[in-house]
Amino acid sequence: MNNSSEAVDSRALVRQMRVAVSQPTQAEAMPESEVWGAYIELRRRGEPEADRRFIQALRSLHRRRSDGVADIPLDDSAPREHLAAPDPFLGELFKAYKKCIQRTRLGPAAKLIRDMETQIQSS
Repeated sequence: MNNSSEAVDSRALVRQMRVAVSQPTQAEAMPESEVWGAYIELRRRGEPEADRRFIQALRSLHRRRSDGVADIPLDDSAPREHLAAPDPFLGELFKAYKKCIQRTRLGPAAKLIRDMETQIQSS
């Protein structure tokens, strides 16, 4: 997510999340990064559905990766994006999630999605 995110309305950010999930093969880098950037901005704006949409998008991407149907990019073009998290622990969980995905460790990645959901609910 770049500094022009202010110019993008919340509906466009939600659409960005949906596109990252529905067309991940069109991305040059991990679609999870697109989802994360949109999530951080939606949460910063106080959007009530941001948390749910984020977890839902990660689960959908994870399911698509697990199915092995699509060739989804694994290039992490934003290795420090986790630092933008409103909660440092959530950021570390996301960072660990991306590493698991890059190493095709899908079982631990699924656990990290659950951990992120728990962390979001407790914050």
